[in-house]
Amino acid sequence: MVLRNLPFCIFLSGILSAQIASVARNQPVAHSADDRHQTHPQTAAAPISGYLAGPGPLEVRAVSTVSQKLRLADPVAVPAGSKQIWLPPRQQYALVEQTANEPLSVWAMHKAVTHGTNEDLIPLKGVMPHPDMVVFSPRGESIILFSQTSATLQVVNHLPAEPTLSRTLSLPPDATSDMAISDDGALIAVARATGSVLLSSDEKWTPLPAAFSADALAFVAKTHDLLMSDTAQKVIVIFPDSAKAYRLVAQDVQADYLATTRGGEQLMAANLSQGHIWTVDLKTLQVSPKEVMANLHDPSALRDGYTFLLSNSEGLALMRLAEASR
Repeated sequence: MVLRNLPFCIFLSGILSAQIASVARNQPVAHSADDRHQTHPQTAAAPISGYLAGPGPLEVRAVSTVSQKLRLADPVAVPAGSKQIWLPPRQQYALVEQTANEPLSVWAMHKAVTHGTNEDLIPLKGVMPHPDMVVFSPRGESIILFSQTSATLQVVNHLPAEPTLSRTLSLPPDATSDMAISDDGALIAVARATGSVLLSSDEKWTPLPAAFSADALAFVAKTHDLLMSDTAQKVIVIFPDSAKAYRLVAQDVQADYLATTRGGEQLMAANLSQGHIWTVDLKTLQVSPKEVMANLHDPSALRDGYTFLLSNSEGLALMRLAEASR
């Protein structure tokens, strides 16, 4: 995620269901090599809504909402010897790569920020030390570690409290790096160069129907329901509980990014380059289109699992999706 000249404040008009906050383009925060030593207003007294990663591999800032304004704190102090940090959806922890005997660890980042310590690390035993890519499940409870060189992936589940390496898989020769994993780590979906999709629940790969060409994949939170977007056909479909039959979720939608809320009630679909976002109620299949800023980076689900942080090279915005009715 590459961000430059991020605005310091985002003035909110109130965050309603699928409402986008307006962006203030003054008071920029420069992300330079010396930025972590500069002084910015602190957010310690305000509840932390989540975290913003980037642009550097070790830059993470707390995000807080104060009096309808979004504020970024100073860069978080990362564990010693850190080389790279990944933030999962809901940001209940961070994955840290270090120069250590056990390079990959789960870091209780929120505890570190709120309690002033960064020593709460759980090493990931037996995993590849330097993955080329990390793929998180919808709630961040399982991850895929991917090595492009060896064309292998590893599944770690029971995150964050008891991370367990559950299996290692070899990828088919025509598999791409477009992947998704269910929250329990039991199911993996991988797109092929042809656009078709392979599913794995063990050591074998099973093809899904080739009627679609996958441009984005995502599991619905807490389920084995796989969402697939096909931009050529302008549709989003769902394969319920890994079945080969599918249902139409949305049409006239060209999305290259998919993510669901932590309860699995709502889908966010986005065309990142064009800055178009569609929210879909997965119960009623009601689609609500939004136009935001173009050239979006991957939206980040903040700590509540319903608020997404949107960003591009010019600024930030918030979008909140509705929770399930009570």
